[in-house]
Amino acid sequence: NEEIGSVLVISHLPLVGYLVSELCPGETPPMFTTSAIANVTLDESGKGTFNWQMSPCNLKMAKAI
Repeated sequence: NEEIGSVLVISHLPLVGYLVSELCPGETPPMFTTSAIANVTLDESGKGTFNWQMSPCNLKMAKAI
């Protein structure tokens, strides 16, 4: 068995917000803008932590820095 280190999920709204709330107990489904990205880390038990989300506008500003 090879361990999986990361996964990229591409989804449509509003499913992605509900997915984050399912992976991260106690997290209200976040609102996402079109083409937004998010980072969720899972511990060994599978419990997720919602670390951040970024909209295309934020990505454009980060690229300019």
